[in-house]
Amino acid sequence: MWSKGQKIPKIPSAILHLEERVSSKKKASFEDYTPFVVSFGPYYHGKHELDQAESIKHQIFDIFVSESQESKDFFLEMFEVVGKEVRSLYLWEYTAGYSDKELAEMMLLDACFIIAVYSNVASNLSQYVIKLLGNVMFTLAQRDVLLLENQIPFELVKKLLISGRSMAYANYWIRFFICKAINVNFDMITGDIHDDADQPPFLLEALRRAVISGHWSKVFLITINKHHAELSYPNRMEDDDTCSPIIDHKIELGNQVKKYSYSFHSVIDLKAKGISFRPSHSDLLGDIKFTSFCFHGRLELPTFVASIKSRVWLKNAIAYELCPDSNTQLQLTSYIKFMKSIISDSKDVQERKPK
Repeated sequence: MWSKGQKIPKIPSAILHLEERVSSKKKASFEDYTPFVVSFGPYYHGKHELDQAESIKHQIFDIFVSESQESKDFFLEMFEVVGKEVRSLYLWEYTAGYSDKELAEMMLLDACFIIAVYSNVASNLSQYVIKLLGNVMFTLAQRDVLLLENQIPFELVKKLLISGRSMAYANYWIRFFICKAINVNFDMITGDIHDDADQPPFLLEALRRAVISGHWSKVFLITINKHHAELSYPNRMEDDDTCSPIIDHKIELGNQVKKYSYSFHSVIDLKAKGISFRPSHSDLLGDIKFTSFCFHGRLELPTFVASIKSRVWLKNAIAYELCPDSNTQLQLTSYIKFMKSIISDSKDVQERKPK
């Protein structure tokens, strides 16, 4: 069902300590990793401030069952089978207080709630959550689904979608979730619920993969670092200490690794040197292209809708990339680092805005 030794991690303490040092709003910084309305999984389960959403999970489950062709016992038995396996995905100290049956029921209720808050807003499930919690808390619940420490196994959400609805609906729902979370074109997101070989471990990772490659069920190895060498080489200045921050790039040659440093100028500086900018053909963060002409160059960058919600999921996805054994290639981290290097002030932002 999931890879051996795979865990749903907690945020590494080093990241929290680093944010504490650099952030002027320490509390707000930490809040980007903690749920406001609802807990999913054991890490925040039982927190008093999340009681209101917790109290309606059984009612959401009842509605889900009523719209399916199965009974409550069918779904409970289906989830109880994986109780012991689920325990191994979380840190021991957070699951020790629950029996396998209690943990399985927690996963079932949480999966139903996740499906409800990311279903079409006109559906009975979504309407019932809005009726009980209100629109503001409903929106915040959608935000809470995107937190690293608030994840449940993707396999369980998939299992519930297929058993309670259909295979086709399961594929539709995951695409709808991704597009709703990051405001991208529905037609760009692909994936296959049948592809058990490389399913994401949880929804946040499905989101991370889709943003990079457009495909949520396979990891397309698009390493933005490869673009760094391509982007920076024509404008590389060995002795110029006025450039933007230096980014290291590693190039593998056989069994040897040579390390090069590439410097990136800001958007204003690049434009002054003959580099023009245009949107890339897709919104995928891996779609970065530099074309060199005789006397000028063109840099194509993906468009990106930035919001408070995007800040939350980006920070949590990057935290996952930085976790031990995450088995990622730091694509989002590299992208953010690159964008930070070419945007040094508000003038650079104005230059990048559509005219």
